[in-house]
Amino acid sequence: TPAILAYIGAAPDACVSAKVKSWALSPESVQILNLCRQWLMTLLCHCLSKRSRIDYGLVVPMDTKREDVAAKVPAATRQVMAVPFMGKDRPSEAAEFASPDVTIGLTFLAYEHEGLRPFNFYLLASVLLEEYQQESGPPSTRDSWQRFQAWIDDERLLPEKRRLEVLPLELFQPSDDKQLEELTNVLEKSRNARMHYLRH
Repeated sequence: TPAILAYIGAAPDACVSAKVKSWALSPESVQILNLCRQWLMTLLCHCLSKRSRIDYGLVVPMDTKREDVAAKVPAATRQVMAVPFMGKDRPSEAAEFASPDVTIGLTFLAYEHEGLRPFNFYLLASVLLEEYQQESGPPSTRDSWQRFQAWIDDERLLPEKRRLEVLPLELFQPSDDKQLEELTNVLEKSRNARMHYLRH
């Protein structure tokens, strides 16, 4: 409604604040409204002012060994979230952003600029396979199978990817470097796959 938009999109006056309070919203709803306002008025502007690969970015190299990441939980956080950079392509060695909200915002922007990497696709495919094994029914009727196949089919509509092949989910092995490379080549620009990864 106009009152809500006025509340979250600009500095609200007393009348707008009173009207929102008169709706007797639950505490959770009020928190969501205030979070939206904070993002629109402060956090989003702050994140958009930062420069990708200069002020922030991802540090996972394309050849990162998956077992090394799994063995070090603190390091794993830095390898999937955006971290501060000290200059062009110079990620900090240990620093992390102090604000969780800023970290989340810059992580979304970093993946938007840089895309998912083989390491990310390994995690994504592994989670989908776990979901697939917990679901029942023929392979093509399971939600995880349909989601995975939809990503592949959408990307293979592009002329440059029509000849690229990826095994169906029930046969896919994330630990196979060749299969992982094929998946990366097909889905590297897939927004649907990227958003699913970030939301899960």
